Amino acid sequence: MVADCDDQGCASLFMGFPAADFADCRPSVIAYADTQAQADAMADRLAQAMRDAEPAFRGDCFAPADGVAEAMRRFADRPVILVDTQDNPGAGGNSDTTGMLRALVQADAQDAAIGLITDPAAAAAAHAAGVGATIDLSVGGRSGIPGDAPFQGRFTVDALSDGSCHATGPYYGGAHLALGPSACLRIGGVRVAVASEKAQMADRQMFRFLGIVPEDQAILVVKSSNHFRADFTPIAAAILTCAAPGPMPVSPASLPFRHLSPGIRLEPGGAPFTPPAQG
Repeated sequence: MVADCDDQGCASLFMGFPAADFADCRPSVIAYADTQAQADAMADRLAQAMRDAEPAFRGDCFAPADGVAEAMRRFADRPVILVDTQDNPGAGGNSDTTGMLRALVQADAQDAAIGLITDPAAAAAAHAAGVGATIDLSVGGRSGIPGDAPFQGRFTVDALSDGSCHATGPYYGGAHLALGPSACLRIGGVRVAVASEKAQMADRQMFRFLGIVPEDQAILVVKSSNHFRADFTPIAAAILTCAAPGPMPVSPASLPFRHLSPGIRLEPGGAPFTPPAQG
């Protein structure tokens, strides 16, 4: 939500949820003021500001390998954040795809961490082995996403947790998360935060509870799209969006909408939506 307030009233912009297929799925403006004319003027001003900013909403999106290479190039003294946007639990992802993990390992990335990968079986195997053990594991990739698969590798168990995590950042706002048996698994220079319960990676404590200090990493991969930004932007050298295989496309234009209002654009600068013919 974005608000525009002055002494005459207040207008708020609600962006909506892009995967909802109904006629009123679109950004909307709600205004409050002393008079109808004032409310209309404020709503019109904020709506026009959004239209004017449309070209800036497009942004860049990297393939997994390209995103990791760019992160390695850009790192200076603060982490580069890679956004695994298509497996965001807040948009229906299961937080278990492995495309970004695979790209990190193949690039021999150092001082890198990814989380959370939801995999109760891998977490249980790590707890059975114990801290310091080296084990062969199949991690993640259990959701049947086209183009994705479990990651097979030999991992060292760096840390274990019962999953109790006090998320102190702005998004979770001090909530106590119960993530179930969890483990930090290390392969090469990459550490993987594995949990048994699904939760969007939107708080630095969701790395820290497994011994991963976010501020000390060169690369952080977060399974989120936007909510992580409140807590991670202050430490980020750069934030790069990546499109590894996942259930929620980075562009809504690839979703099979049927019920949207005609004329709405499915991506910045895109073609107007035309409802499909009814069979």
